[in-house]
Amino acid sequence: MKKLVLRLLVALAVWFVPNLSNAQTYSALGRAVNNNNSLFDTLSNAPNDSLLFRFANTHSIPFGTATLVVYYQGNFYNDYLNLYDETTNYQGSTNYSMFNCAPEDSTIWTFSSVDISSWNANDSIDFLLIPSGGTGFCALNKVRMKLTYNYCLNGPPVQFSALSISDTSTCALGGVYPLTGSPAGGMFSGPGVTGSNFNPINLNSGSYNLLYTATDANGCMTTGNLYVAVGSSPIVNNNSTNYACYGTSINLNASGGTQFAWFSDVNQTQFLDSAIIYTTPSLTTSTAYYVSAIDFMESFTVDTLLAFDSLIVDENNIAGDDRGGMAITHTHVYLNGDNNCVRYDLDLNPASGVPLPIRDGMFSDLRSAKIWTLWNNALASDPQGGPSQFTVDAIRGLDSNLAFTNEIIQLSQSIDMGTYNQQNGIFAGYGYLGLYSGDTQHWYVVDLDNGFVTDLGYLNSPQFYGSENWSDWGILEATCDGTFSVVYRDYNDADIHRRVLPNGPVTSVGSFGDLSDMASLIFCPWNNRWYWHYEGSTSTFGGSAETLGYSDAAFSEASCSASGLGCPSIVTVNVPADVTFNFPSATVCLNDGAQLLSQGLPLGGSYSGIGVGTNASGTVFFPALSGNGTFNLTYTVTDSASGCVDFATDVVIVDACAGVVETTFANGISVYPNPNSGTFNVAINASATEVLIEVMDLQGRVVFSSMENNVASGFVKQISLENISSGMYMMKLSSGNDQKLEKISVQK
Repeated sequence: MKKLVLRLLVALAVWFVPNLSNAQTYSALGRAVNNNNSLFDTLSNAPNDSLLFRFANTHSIPFGTATLVVYYQGNFYNDYLNLYDETTNYQGSTNYSMFNCAPEDSTIWTFSSVDISSWNANDSIDFLLIPSGGTGFCALNKVRMKLTYNYCLNGPPVQFSALSISDTSTCALGGVYPLTGSPAGGMFSGPGVTGSNFNPINLNSGSYNLLYTATDANGCMTTGNLYVAVGSSPIVNNNSTNYACYGTSINLNASGGTQFAWFSDVNQTQFLDSAIIYTTPSLTTSTAYYVSAIDFMESFTVDTLLAFDSLIVDENNIAGDDRGGMAITHTHVYLNGDNNCVRYDLDLNPASGVPLPIRDGMFSDLRSAKIWTLWNNALASDPQGGPSQFTVDAIRGLDSNLAFTNEIIQLSQSIDMGTYNQQNGIFAGYGYLGLYSGDTQHWYVVDLDNGFVTDLGYLNSPQFYGSENWSDWGILEATCDGTFSVVYRDYNDADIHRRVLPNGPVTSVGSFGDLSDMASLIFCPWNNRWYWHYEGSTSTFGGSAETLGYSDAAFSEASCSASGLGCPSIVTVNVPADVTFNFPSATVCLNDGAQLLSQGLPLGGSYSGIGVGTNASGTVFFPALSGNGTFNLTYTVTDSASGCVDFATDVVIVDACAGVVETTFANGISVYPNPNSGTFNVAINASATEVLIEVMDLQGRVVFSSMENNVASGFVKQISLENISSGMYMMKLSSGNDQKLEKISVQK
């Protein structure tokens, strides 16, 4: 066993060598004295093993608060490590959570600069850890330490850096916020900071730590910080890119709130609608819309919780052993168990019991009857089982079968909840959610309209009864003056208590003779009942194995005098450019050459219509192919991003025009048979020195050509078109300036 070493040890390797300047941060990993000065120490398999860590080259002029972090990995028989300072005074114990070999866990201590100065007489500081028990089955049980604090070579700072902003609650679309810092001449930094301005335009909702570092008149550099919250904004159409085809409308579906307001301007003065789904007018240009969740303010208080008109059901055969966790809707009540979450109708008809997935972070909005769960975006998960640590940065919707929906509301700040062995609380409110963190020991209220988090303050012992899960479940009350309170089962008696938050008076809401281990309860404002769970039986309500029940209750609810708008989201509906096409001439002559088609916009479309074909120049219109008449030419564009198909048309008139006289073919020609299978005869009732016979498809491609010389009246030519498909073809006979067109129908 390692022995407790109280004398100073020499010749330690230096871990941290500070730079020489007037203002520094000391941050170093301690050296394990009893383990050859390595960065970690290991525990032998016996209690009272001593782990001595030394921090060398420490500084005697600290300021502010020092932080010591103890990291540990392994198994310690469900025990903990006791920490002693330089003077062997007990400073506390690590968290009681060392159960497995991985991952690494940690506990944090904070000390004043006075403590650091008193321990630093020899420019080094020692800390000692002694385990309360032995080690377990892990191959390696190791511990390390890190100490961090600020110091200044010229003495304590005469002025600490500080920064300010006009509003610490901002919106992503709120614009640019100037930052002010003192002492002057320092540097701002942090998310969204450029120069001396904070712009949240590209930040998600949450809490952001802004920093200001400056040097005071004493030459000491310090850093001040300020947390700025960026509020939650609605999500529209699951954050997809939105398109509307030219001249059409689109539905915009908002989520992340209960009711919404739509506007055409970022200042939210040009009101459009208050629907969840807003249908735009027919759009011809890309258009931006703005939507905010309406932040309703309503009071909700529980008047009485009674034992009258109660009814119970044994849920053990579906849900199994009690676990903790309840939710309620207009039609059903939900209860977690170790095997399943069970859903019953509100009358607890045993036949209505349905097994569903376990949701260890579920809760209800008692105003909207929606079910939510605590959510962590990075993990893409709700709390599962007894989490060793869970950070809530959003809430996610659950459907009636407790499946995840796409509705996620970001919180304005993250909340570090406690572990399974700490007291945590989840409280269903009327448009609000109440949380108590066993980790921070603070109360928090989440506005379910917009995700804004209010930190109500500290309480070290809420005296929850304690469920067989990581949290107790209860009720959150709110008043119009901004006061919140929680209704919960207290471990001191069989009463249901009310505590005014954060550490106000505690009163009784209902007194009962026996509540067994009741640690989950919820209120149902739609039938004036409260629902609860306990294991076994009670003299108050009865029961057997795992008892879910309800009894009468009463509440008060009122709308407050004001409501407001949450942070807006911008959604742009993209409309492809209008398709235009103008043929360069209203009339063309039959004997005019091919007319190039390049007038359509935007580029990339296709042309169609009688007489449209291709040649070496591109897509063209052949007057000779269309023949005399009036024709519609169409330009069609398919937008690659939206898939929208739009078109424009123009009219062209093909005329024989003066100067084109059918002299040679005045007596006509005949084609027979027509329709045909590709073989037909052409008879010419005229004489000509030469006649060019051409057959073209509707794209203007020549599929047959023959020059006939010394043609006499009564001339007959048999034409066989090979390897062609069925369809319409044009035959053109040309003799000098004289032309004649005939349509040929090939049917194979």
